[in-house]
Amino acid sequence: AIVAVIERLVGPTLFTARLQAPDPPLLTPLGVRAAGRTVGVAMLLAADGTHAGGFVLPGSTTRSLAAGMPLVQDVGTPATDRVR
Repeated sequence: AIVAVIERLVGPTLFTARLQAPDPPLLTPLGVRAAGRTVGVAMLLAADGTHAGGFVLPGSTTRSLAAGMPLVQDVGTPATDRVR
């Protein structure tokens, strides 16, 4: 399920996101998705009911972050999501 959608990047690993779930899991690994694949792992640090701030774990991304990428609870891993 989609927890949040990245709205704005603050450097290469920090972001703000618009929440899609009423009670987002903080400090819990979330999958960053693009084109139906997991492209990184992120964590939300703080939320105010409509927005959250978080970061992507360094070294977990297979591509650059972009606004519009959803954060999902079923993390997967970038390595296992690659085409086999």
